[in-house]
Order: sequence, then structure tokens, then C-alpha cells
Amino acid sequence: MSKNITKKAPPRSYVIRNGRVTASQKKSIKENWSEFGVDPKKTAFKEIFPNNSRIIVEVGFGSGENLLHLSEDQNSLHFLGIEVYTSGIGALIRRAKKRGVLNLKVINHDARNLFNNFIAKESLEAVLIFHPDPWPKRKHNKRRLVNDLFIKNIHKTLKRGGFLYFKTDSLDYFKKVNLKLNNVQGLKKIKIEELPIFLQSIPKSKYESKAITNKNQVNYLTYTKS
Repeated sequence: MSKNITKKAPPRSYVIRNGRVTASQKKSIKENWSEFGVDPKKTAFKEIFPNNSRIIVEVGFGSGENLLHLSEDQNSLHFLGIEVYTSGIGALIRRAKKRGVLNLKVINHDARNLFNNFIAKESLEAVLIFHPDPWPKRKHNKRRLVNDLFIKNIHKTLKRGGFLYFKTDSLDYFKKVNLKLNNVQGLKKIKIEELPIFLQSIPKSKYESKAITNKNQVNYLTYTKS
């Protein structure tokens, strides 16, 4: 007699907390979602931007400081932000609308699912992952965003010559991600100076500046798909 075995879903890399979403953020999302928002259940990845667009994805963009800077600085590129927290999405959309940004879209969804099932193969110029939740307790390490499957899917979605740029102020997280990436065939470790200038020169976010002020060393990893 066969057994009906149901696989347990892997733990999420995030927890939706009851953070404060301002009235302004809610209004920005409501009024401008049709312009900036993407529903992956209703829209195919290839329909988000014009054909042959050069696309850069930031995973977990927080309040959107990096994406806003990049989308204004590099208007010939297209940027896709993935975030699960409504407050950050509202903050980014409000500022992007105010500044007339036209090359930016946002998805409110789990990044793991998007890289696994939604983002097209060899479609991305770069993937940015800055300061994901480090889940410092050992029993929670399995919740960390960057695991073997996620790395495999990033590799799948990067174009040949595309870049992966990872930052964290957790030394343990840095060491483990570094070890995982070094074992991936088809990803080559490079110096930060080998990144495009516009990626090298992204200003420090409020989070990163605070980490440095608190004397937490920020470590980074940069790879290219060979």
C-alpha cells in the first residue's frame, strides 16, 4: 500500500510583521500601483518591460534607496524591485512617482518563488542582494534567503556576463554564502572593481551607514556568470 507523503514547505526567509504603514504610503500604492506594480499571477515576465530591455533586479529593497538612485542614474536600464513589506513598497513608489521615474517596476512577492517560477532564463544583467535578514540564531539559519536552490535559480536567470552583488554585515552569513558560491560551476568570483562603475558607486543606504557607525563590518561578494 502506497503512502501519501506531503512534502513540508521550506520555511520562509521573512516574517510579515505588523510594521507601521503610513497613510502616504498606502495612498501611493493605491493610486500608482497600475504604473509601478506587477502582479506575477496576471503578467508574464516578458511583458513587464519593452523587448530587449537590460534588466537589473534588487531583492529585498527596503525603502528603495538603491533602486531610486539607480533608476535615475541609469535611465537606459530597467529595474525590478522585489519586496514583501508594504511600507518599503509605498515609500519607493511615492518617491519614484514624485521624481517621474519611468524605468522601475515593483513586485510584492516571495523572491524565492519568483526566481524559481517567474523570472525568465538568462534575462537579467545583474541581481543585487543587499543586507538580507541574517537570521543569526543557528536554529533559524535555514530561513536565510540565500541557499543552494536560490543560488541555482539566480545563475539560471542571469545572462552570460551578468553579475551577482551580495552584501551583509553578518560575518557568519557572508562566510556561508561565500562557500556556497565558490562551489557553483559557471559563477566566477571577481573584484568589486570589475563591476560596472554604476554598481560600484551605489551610495550607502541608511542601514549600511548605521552598520558602519556601529562598527559592524560590511562584507561583499561579487560574481559574474561565465
